[in-house]
Amino acid sequence: MPAAPSPSRPTTPFGAFMLWPDHLEWSTQAMRLISYASVGGGDFSEVHSVARDLPVGDNTAWYEGFSALARRVERDGDTSYAGGHFISAREAWLRAAIYHRIAGQLMALAGDADVPGVEESRRCFRRAAKLEDLRIDVVEIPFEGASLPGYLVRGGDGRRPGPAAAVTGGIDAFCEEMYLKIGKALGTRGYTVLLLDWPGQGEARRRGIYARTRFETALSAAVDHLELLPEVDPTGSP
Repeated sequence: MPAAPSPSRPTTPFGAFMLWPDHLEWSTQAMRLISYASVGGGDFSEVHSVARDLPVGDNTAWYEGFSALARRVERDGDTSYAGGHFISAREAWLRAAIYHRIAGQLMALAGDADVPGVEESRRCFRRAAKLEDLRIDVVEIPFEGASLPGYLVRGGDGRRPGPAAAVTGGIDAFCEEMYLKIGKALGTRGYTVLLLDWPGQGEARRRGIYARTRFETALSAAVDHLELLPEVDPTGSP
């Protein structure tokens, strides 16, 4: 018979590392934060400095802890920018954008419509975007009498039409994080990239545009927008 699991090494779902083995959602969001370190959206030491002291299961404490971290890192970006250290400012604001957004994530998962941190996250990201090597434009895509907010990453050289991508994430994703996860990688490879808060996500949700089963309606609006851009080849040729 196989040996029983050691009491000092508790089993976890999917065999994944869990910071708090008895709290799947908290562990998932903590690992989400830690995973951003590889793409410039987080720092392990910063995340751990908050997570280590949290009373597990207290969503208000989670929000207050990571919101305070977000504000501190945002101020670091302000200081760097004022001193002419633009790369350091950009890096700090990108991390602050993620921290602001994840600070309210557990409230979003609980069903709150007006999730704290969304506006602050957008503010930090847009400040960082102005310092990126890629051109990143704020866009509003018309949709059902309203609009879906997001960004257009212009990765082409402008000399000829090129490929494009409309990026989607899971139901709790937001367009600023999707830039770090895949949008920047596609842009640096010559793609024009459309990043949106889709129905039920981020700012779209705050506007009352909720998730629906017929997601293709929103995707069609995004594709229609991309096909009208002169830098996009609708055939998707590289």
